[in-house]
Amino acid sequence: MVWTVNDPLEMAEAIRWGIDVIMTDVPHVLHALRRDLEVDRNKTLARYPRTFLWRRHRY
Repeated sequence: MVWTVNDPLEMAEAIRWGIDVIMTDVPHVLHALRRDLEVDRNKTLARYPRTFLWRRHRY
């Protein structure tokens, strides 16, 4: 479970990590991401690069 994940890049990474519960202030963004994942998981995740982790000071 992760809390206050509001950035779609972070949501996609949490999904890649297999996190079951994502708490967010923008549920419509998470719902849209999950709908896209149901259609084509690989294509959807390809839109969200993994390099963001190393470019942000909090990581």
